[in-house]
Amino acid sequence: MLAAIAVLAAHSSPNAQQTLNIGLYANEPKLFRDDDGEPAGFWPELVAAVAEELSIEPRFIDCNLSQCLDMLEAGELDIMSDVAFSEERDRRFLFGSHTVLYSWSEILVPRGSTITNINDLDGRTIAVVDGSIAYDELRSMVATGTIGATILPVREASDGPPMVERGEVDAVVLNRLYASRVAESSTLIKLNRPFVLTQLLFAYPPGTPSELIEAVDQAVYRQQSERGSAYIQAKRRWIDGESYAIPDWLLPVLIALAAISATAGFSTMLMRRTVQRRTAALREVVGRLEEELVARKRAEAAAAALQKAEALGRLVGGIAHDFNNHLAVILGNLERLRQRVTDHEALEELRDALAAAERGSKLTRQLLASGRRAALQPRTIDMNRVVADMHGLLRRTLPAMIALETRLTPDLRPIEVDLAQLESALLNLVINARDAMPKGGNITIGTESILLDERLAEQLGLELSPGGYSALWIADTGVGMDEKAQAQIFEPFFTTKQPGEGTGMGLAIVQGFVTQSGGGIGLRSALNAGATFTLYFPSVDGPVHEDTLRSDAVAIKPGREDGEHVLLVEDNPEVRQTLRRQLESLGYKTTAAPDGQSALSVVEFDPSIEIVLSDVVMPGAIQGTNLAALLRESHPNLPVLLMSGNAAVLPGGLGNTPAEAVIQKPTPSDVLGRAIREALDRKGRAPST
Repeated sequence: MLAAIAVLAAHSSPNAQQTLNIGLYANEPKLFRDDDGEPAGFWPELVAAVAEELSIEPRFIDCNLSQCLDMLEAGELDIMSDVAFSEERDRRFLFGSHTVLYSWSEILVPRGSTITNINDLDGRTIAVVDGSIAYDELRSMVATGTIGATILPVREASDGPPMVERGEVDAVVLNRLYASRVAESSTLIKLNRPFVLTQLLFAYPPGTPSELIEAVDQAVYRQQSERGSAYIQAKRRWIDGESYAIPDWLLPVLIALAAISATAGFSTMLMRRTVQRRTAALREVVGRLEEELVARKRAEAAAAALQKAEALGRLVGGIAHDFNNHLAVILGNLERLRQRVTDHEALEELRDALAAAERGSKLTRQLLASGRRAALQPRTIDMNRVVADMHGLLRRTLPAMIALETRLTPDLRPIEVDLAQLESALLNLVINARDAMPKGGNITIGTESILLDERLAEQLGLELSPGGYSALWIADTGVGMDEKAQAQIFEPFFTTKQPGEGTGMGLAIVQGFVTQSGGGIGLRSALNAGATFTLYFPSVDGPVHEDTLRSDAVAIKPGREDGEHVLLVEDNPEVRQTLRRQLESLGYKTTAAPDGQSALSVVEFDPSIEIVLSDVVMPGAIQGTNLAALLRESHPNLPVLLMSGNAAVLPGGLGNTPAEAVIQKPTPSDVLGRAIREALDRKGRAPST
């Protein structure tokens, strides 16, 4: 099989031999030619090991980076190593699916230079390797006006440092390994801020057989997985600076572990078959039970409702995620424009645009709530207090011909829900009751404690686990509903009102919030006999939060004069750029990373990082929640904030994560600044461990 792949790959090369032409450009210590003219460094050693495994003869072709990339695109090279991935390059070449290394670049300046961060490069000249990712990033920053620097391309990385020492340029960008060597042997110093983070892979010309790419990927994976492999030894020798080999005594241990793993796999297979047989038997039992007509109808109705809710949730979750990313860019840039514009008429137009964008954001939150994907922030609250606090607001929404009274049960056990969503649900139900009484009537709001068992849950038509619940009910004396309307009342966009009088989303949003909070909603109604909606929430033990009362937004506290250092982790380039500008306008130093693996590298490399702000959904195996969990283990005092435009990406919503808080996208600057400030303040108050 591997020999066939080698032959297939060989046919793609010009000389039709079992030889692969591989581009080699100077990028010490990862790949270069040594004093004897032989290929040396991490990549040539890895290439040699992979080529031996695949029975391929590698032939290295010398070129500078820009030439190598052009030759690869033209098919003059069969494969190229040490290629940083980017969307633009992905359109030019084929990439392997397995990342070989993660790397970043650093900026070197003369000792004593006034350049201390990327913003100080305005008006300066920077040397950078032509065709590199750093070169592309700098050109983009200049084109977008982020910095006003002159970019001077050089053929080789070694050309740049002498130019800085001679004063021909103000700074040079190098890969971090070569930068460390230069800093040790010259008068140049590093800024100690990763400039651009990348993943390094093998790249291939268009039209390369997929069998070859897959074979190389598998060989690299095996090299990375086996201790003492050429990959491990080359990485320690060239990247980590330490040689590594497997001790003789370790080989028997590895063999024993392999045997144990094989035994465990066989046992797992047997267990899986046992589970399958028992599952089949259980299905037969369920099938017999479903022969009963009433149970079958109930099961079908529940399954249909669940399927509809799940389909709606997936739909609105996906729409909200993409829409919120677009809104994040729009809102962020509009806020920045508002800070710079002084013309009164233009300010009014900006305010109108911001208001429209914020209405769009509110619409996505409503869609998420109806699909049970809302970004909840649960806290322990007293429902009696919530009703009492909202009484004045509710009274003002009702005409004089409608009476409002409350019947609150003393000693009601607290519940754990999102306060803002509960207040919104209560207001929604009161307005719904008001609209059902055009000629006036009575609205009663009550609370009660309920001990729910299976029999009572079945009577109420609720799919809730037995236990203690606290209930909030809203009863009216309005027109009521027939059975057909009651069966559809919680469906999105269904309404009994006249066209133009309602969207049909209010009750769907309420049901989505209650269900996502672990509760249920019940309805009793009949034509001309009013309606009673009851919200059931699991009761909890513990103290009630003191901030149950509604409050205005807290002002953003200023940061330190030198600005705390924020690591921003966001895969969408436009959103990443917008958030970076927001953070910098708030006074924070900002380093950006495109994925979770890169973020981990930054945190390990840069001890000045004081807080991490990360998206939830990102490429790669390390999502936002995984990143927060890993950092909690390795850096327990480093706060992590998560951002999401779709709460469905987290099990149990956004309220149960290993992070300080979760921010809903799009994120206004005041909300973002307040969340970061509060997290940093909590970090400052935490006792040292």
